[in-house]
Parts: sequence; structure tokens; C-alpha cells
Amino acid sequence: MRTFMGDDRGGTALDTALVLPIYLTMVLGVVGIGFLLWTENAIQSAVQQAARCASVNKNDCSTQTQVKNAAVGWSYGILTDPSQVQVNFRAICSSGQGGTIVLVQYPVTFFVISTTVTAEACYPDLT
Repeated sequence: MRTFMGDDRGGTALDTALVLPIYLTMVLGVVGIGFLLWTENAIQSAVQQAARCASVNKNDCSTQTQVKNAAVGWSYGILTDPSQVQVNFRAICSSGQGGTIVLVQYPVTFFVISTTVTAEACYPDLT
């Protein structure tokens, strides 16, 4: 028994084996939450830009297809399918003015984190 108590070989391997799973879980958790927040920010920005385009730029965003394609283009490559974007040209914004609402619901999965990111923007008609 004394030979085992005095032998400290393998102590580093044991410490690594005990700490590494916790450390990797924390690092992947931070990366996953960062990815989720980046996705939400990119989709929210795309929805705001598309709603603004629909209300202000009637040449480039006068149809639902054009607004959907604009939202996909502004999403930093996250949205790839225009069918994920919903557009309503006859909406009432929170200010009480008529405007355009653009809505996206996008499912996000990162390892065990799975959720749906929803972004909505209403921009009043200025014309």
C-alpha cells in the first residue's frame, strides 16, 4: 500500500480526465449560445431591412417574392429558403399606422440546444 501512496505518476492524467469533460461542456455551451445569439441577430436584422425595403423602396420590394428574397439576402446566409419568410403588406404597426410586417420563424439546432428563433418587424408606409 505504501508503494501506491508514494507514487504520483499519472496524477496529471487523472486531473485531466476529471476536469476536461466539464471544461469542454462549458466551452461548447458558450459557443452554442453565441451561435444562437448570432443567428437571432442576423435574422432580426434581415427582417428589419426587408420590412423597411417594402415600405420605402417600391421599385425593388413591391411584391412578396421580392421582399422574401431581400430578407434571405440580408440574413448572412442563414436563411436559404424564401418560404420561411412571411410578408403582410396590409398590417397595422404598433404606432397605429398601416405598414408592412415581415416575419421569420427559423429552427436552430446546435448539438443538444434546439429552439425556434422568431423575428418580426413592422415598418409603417411612408408613401
